[in-house]
Amino acid sequence: MAYSVTLTLSQGYRYRNPRLVAVPGVADLKLKAPMNLNLSNASRKSRAPSLIFFGLALLAVFGVINPAEATSVTAVNGLSCAGDRNTTNCTAGEFTVGISITNQPGSPTSCVAGDYVTLIGAVSLAGTNADRYNVGFFTGENGNDPKLAGTGQTCSVATFPTSPLPWFAKNVDACGDYTAAGVDNPVINNIKVLCAGDATGHLKVPYVLVYSQSAYTCTGPADVTNSSPSKCNAGTAVVDTATFVKGSVTVTKQTIPAGDAQSFAFTASGTSAVMTGDNSFSLMHNGSKQVRMGITDTNATLTITEAATTFWEPTATIACTKPDGSSAASFVTANGATRTITATLSNTNPNAKCTITNTKRSKITMVSNIGGRVNPTDQFTVTATGGGTLTDSAGDSISAPVAVATAGASTSASMTLWSQPAQTLTLTETAASGSLANYSVIYSCINATSGSATTMPSGSGSSFTLTPVAGDNITCTYQNNAQTASSFNAFETGTTAGAVTGHIYTKLAGTAFILDLVAINSGAQATSFSNNVKVELLANTGTAGSGYGADNCPTANSIIQTINSTAISGGRSSVSLSAVANAYRDVRVRISYPTSSPSVVVCSTDSFAIRPSAVTLVTSASAAAPSATAAPVIKAGNPFTLYAITSTGTNYAGILSLDNTKLTASGSVVGALLPASLTANPAPTPSNNASYTEVGYLYLAASAYRDSSYTSVDQSGDCISSSTDDSLASGQYGCVIGNNAAVSLGRFIPDHFTITLPSITAACSTGAAFSYFGQDGFKTTFTLTAQNAGNATTANYAGDGSSTSWAKLPLTTWGRRRHQRPAQVSALRRAPGFLRNPRGPALRQARPRRRRAIPIPGARAPQR
Repeated sequence: MAYSVTLTLSQGYRYRNPRLVAVPGVADLKLKAPMNLNLSNASRKSRAPSLIFFGLALLAVFGVINPAEATSVTAVNGLSCAGDRNTTNCTAGEFTVGISITNQPGSPTSCVAGDYVTLIGAVSLAGTNADRYNVGFFTGENGNDPKLAGTGQTCSVATFPTSPLPWFAKNVDACGDYTAAGVDNPVINNIKVLCAGDATGHLKVPYVLVYSQSAYTCTGPADVTNSSPSKCNAGTAVVDTATFVKGSVTVTKQTIPAGDAQSFAFTASGTSAVMTGDNSFSLMHNGSKQVRMGITDTNATLTITEAATTFWEPTATIACTKPDGSSAASFVTANGATRTITATLSNTNPNAKCTITNTKRSKITMVSNIGGRVNPTDQFTVTATGGGTLTDSAGDSISAPVAVATAGASTSASMTLWSQPAQTLTLTETAASGSLANYSVIYSCINATSGSATTMPSGSGSSFTLTPVAGDNITCTYQNNAQTASSFNAFETGTTAGAVTGHIYTKLAGTAFILDLVAINSGAQATSFSNNVKVELLANTGTAGSGYGADNCPTANSIIQTINSTAISGGRSSVSLSAVANAYRDVRVRISYPTSSPSVVVCSTDSFAIRPSAVTLVTSASAAAPSATAAPVIKAGNPFTLYAITSTGTNYAGILSLDNTKLTASGSVVGALLPASLTANPAPTPSNNASYTEVGYLYLAASAYRDSSYTSVDQSGDCISSSTDDSLASGQYGCVIGNNAAVSLGRFIPDHFTITLPSITAACSTGAAFSYFGQDGFKTTFTLTAQNAGNATTANYAGDGSSTSWAKLPLTTWGRRRHQRPAQVSALRRAPGFLRNPRGPALRQARPRRRRAIPIPGARAPQR
């Protein structure tokens, strides 16, 4: 029930109201202060009702309160007080002030300690003989005296209108001025007062009325003030609230995340009676409940407990203060683990405010989907670890790891759990049966909670982490798509994008290389295929270029390299293959998927050769050209050693054929070189297997000995035609295996010489004694011929016998004097092999047969 109080705030002031009706015998009236009138306190009915009605009658008769004529204004709450605006000692006392306080409609009908109530003040004013400017009315909101400065408290402040009289605008601004000797009964609404009874249980409302003797511009309640310290009237309205003093704890609910629609149940009990309706209640986010309990001078304990709520953290955060925001720790205990508030209330500490904040657990749903199985028995398990304390859908505690698995023919499985906010979870998928390698595993998470700051993981792979915040509702799905491909192929990395066929170029033994692998479906690149395959290099051990099966693989083969697992991503990826030590005429790439128990096994559609390095010719005819004196020397037509080897691919045993167009000689004639072909890398190495029919040096250009058929599977643009290069040119090697460098063979000399004798014609002489060599014009004529071991003339043996000449015998006219050995004969004898007669013993100087002398006039005896 509402209450009202009328009191006189200043003693001995006369009410000078021109509207009062003269009453015989009453010249003036003084109301003794304080006079408290409580109109709603049933417990005070024992007080003289006649006094109450008499007082009301007096006020009505004499016009102290006349609601019908009252001016109504509204106070503004929370403003600075008069004392903070100007000094106030209120010594002038120019106004006579009376005030009656009632409760504002909608304000609590009972005053609970610590609450704010909104009141109405009906003020009776009687002015002085002079006009006054900018009247303002202040009330302390927290029992504070509004005329005092520096309290840090707030006031409710009202100003008045500029009409009707006695209010007018003496100075034109927003604040009403008061006419001299005017009388009015203004009503001030929205006076905010803290319900805080004093030791006697009374509610006191200090107030001050300010005014100004001189004009200044006033805009309203925010800046109205007195012009000097004396220009004010102050007092205290006293309300008897003793029977309405209640202890209370106001509980306010907050949730994380804010605005959640969950309702939380509370119960309250106390050592004194808890008011009906406050024993149990529910609150949602931002909801408040004042739990009230009667208190006396003896302390009373009020206990409020929040029930545990499924899917919310069991521990709440509780913060309690006094109504003014200061700490309530001296009389309130909060236990977040049990969600309990215990307040010891008294007249000294009758009230507290507590905010209890609940945190919603993070909801995580794990899903495993299967988009087709590679093998019918393949199954998948998703496991969650971490996340702090976990609960299931019933709110029961569960321990990590928590797992869900597919089973049977089902293509999906899911499980929901709740984790602690801000605790990291790790989700991992494994293959319960089968292999994840046979599947494209994609994970993604979505959050049904709008506005959440949690980053949603997504990507490929079997494991990821997630750190949800309070209230998240996250579903994380593993999508397992079977990696299907009907076929595979391999080709060069430069092959056109999107191609499913292509060439593989000739490779070099001992050198690593890279190829592209492609997954194929329905004749096109399977761009969705991302998985591991097994790769092998197969050498065709049958006839090169033939003998392939339906899988494109050679039916007779040997495995020369294996990569057990390499990834194809997006349908095409590169694979690095190690160097192959040996050479092979026909190789294909075999691709198997899956890597174990494969269902698809195919070979590349293109074969390629792994060629050896270029040939190196090894020979015993190794004299440095072009020297006429260098060693060793080899007699033309006699055997010397010549064979071919390779530095890599030493298993290569190809037939290298001699191309005579690649031969040149130091002389004008190119002789015949044998053998006409060499077998590469012979074992054992041969000796004295070659011969050359001419003298001097023989020059073998690059590819003089060559094998043009070894890379026959690659001849169509997969290697460089007619080239023996074993280094890359535009990504390709030469198709031909042969000597890549020019070679000289030598030094070759004649095997022997032959002498052809002419017919001899007798000569005559006269006078002197006869001798054969003394005959005029006598010559010994013969023909000397350089020949090879096959008795064929060596055409390149020619020269003048000089140091740079191939021929060391000058074939000129020979002659000698008696008992002289011609130098030419000495040279002939010194020349290796030059004096051998193939038809007889070594050539010697002819000795004439001894004969008996026959005297001839003038003749001399023959000489030896």
